[in-house]
Amino acid sequence: MKRLNIDAGEGGIPHIVYDLSLPLPERVNKAMTFNSATEAAGWLGITPKKIYNNRTIGKRVQGINGKFYAVRILRDN
Repeated sequence: MKRLNIDAGEGGIPHIVYDLSLPLPERVNKAMTFNSATEAAGWLGITPKKIYNNRTIGKRVQGINGKFYAVRILRDN
């Protein structure tokens, strides 16, 4: 059976994860960055597919610890 590498098409695009249980200023300061969606998914204890389906504004994911997080593609400003 062929394994599907989801990150292969993105070339390991960096992602940022925000803890939604924190107030906004603290959330921004304590945001975590990951080299790819797979790394972020591993830290959250969810599948990379869940990251891909929920990394847009207004969507969130629940981590293995029960907390909710916002996951976004890290963009250079």
